[in-house]
Amino acid sequence: MKSLRQSVFSDPRICPAVDPGLYKIGEPGEMAPIFVTSNYRMTKIPVEQDLQGANINFWLLVVDTEGIGIESAVAGGQFNAGGIAEAVKEFGAFEKVKHRVLILPGMAARLSGALEDEADAFVVVGPRDSSGIPKFMET
Repeated sequence: MKSLRQSVFSDPRICPAVDPGLYKIGEPGEMAPIFVTSNYRMTKIPVEQDLQGANINFWLLVVDTEGIGIESAVAGGQFNAGGIAEAVKEFGAFEKVKHRVLILPGMAARLSGALEDEADAFVVVGPRDSSGIPKFMET
C-alpha cells in the first residue's frame, strides 16, 4: 500500500517539465515555422496539440524555463532573450530551415526586440493562447 500512495502524489515543489529541445512535428520542410515555448509540461503539450489539430508541419523549440509556464517565466526571468537565443544555437534551429523567423508566444511579446538582437532573427509575436494559432497562421 505504501508504494501505491507514493505514486499517487507528486511533490508540489517540483514543476512538471519536459526536456528542452527542438521537436519535429509532422513533416516540416525548409520553410516550416519555428514556434518557441517553455518546457512546462502544461504549456508544451497544449501548444503541440493545437498545432497538430491545425494540420501544421512545424518545429517546436522548447526552452528550459525550469518547468515554469510562459507568463511566470517571463516575469521571473527564466524565459528571456538570452536563453532563447542560446537554445536556438544549442539545438540548431536555423540549420533545419532556410529562414531566421521565430514565433514567440504572445505572453512573451516584450522579449521580441531583445530576441531579434540576441538570436539574429526576425521575431513574430504569436497569439497569447495556443488555441489561436490556427487562425494566426491563416493570416
